[in-house]
Amino acid sequence: MVYSCLALILILTSCNPVKYSKTVPGQPDADSYSLGKSVDFGYSNSIDTSVIYIYYGELVFTTRSGKSEKVNTYDFLAFKSNGIVLFSRFSRVPVTNENVQTIGGQYCYYKVIDDELVLEMYDYSLKSFFLMYAKIYEDRIVFYKDRVRRFAGGKSKLNMRFNKSAIRYPTSLIWPL
Repeated sequence: MVYSCLALILILTSCNPVKYSKTVPGQPDADSYSLGKSVDFGYSNSIDTSVIYIYYGELVFTTRSGKSEKVNTYDFLAFKSNGIVLFSRFSRVPVTNENVQTIGGQYCYYKVIDDELVLEMYDYSLKSFFLMYAKIYEDRIVFYKDRVRRFAGGKSKLNMRFNKSAIRYPTSLIWPL
């Protein structure tokens, strides 16, 4: 009986519904993020907040008929000193100074502990928050693992290298209402 009650409490407290921003469709509001509640997010000079970090990837799509297509993708991170990062994923357009502000993304929170970065993002398709862990280097950020942010959530290993670029993201990031 005691174990049943504990299990019920864990289920009810770990499955809080996500509240969304009124101005950006699909963007969870700031209170839904656990790192958004952090008073000290651990700002680090090792992350350059004036430029973006870019990950170049390849995706292979296979149709029902068996035809495969390889697509180059471009992800980028634009960090700001207030603990907010813009995470743009799977753009098929190469990122340049001219188009960086026109490519969409989601607002996330980050925290730095020593030389480790923790980034909290929301996966729209899975309707779950993830914590991504990375090592910070002078010229790159390498994500090495992630885990679902809920009790008994899954985890996986990553090898995503975001290279520091010369592309600037001049606009400040303010969480959408």
